[in-house]
Amino acid sequence: MLANIWNYDTKEYNDYILPEGSTFYDNDMDKKINCACCGKEIVYGGSYGSQEIHNDIGMSYMECEYCYFTKYNARKE
Repeated sequence: MLANIWNYDTKEYNDYILPEGSTFYDNDMDKKINCACCGKEIVYGGSYGSQEIHNDIGMSYMECEYCYFTKYNARKE
């Protein structure tokens, strides 16, 4: 599935191919999904809304804790 990923250099979105099983919303907090960044299987209720990977209307796809905080801390430096 195609999504958008924010490019900090150009300040524009680029096309991004999501890992199979990624989502931006689900009612079931116990549902197993895949991280939109690395593809690792995670539980929806324990995931984080990506600050970079979004759908066409700007809703965040869900990421694992590692990807979310690793990228966040890298941007702060």
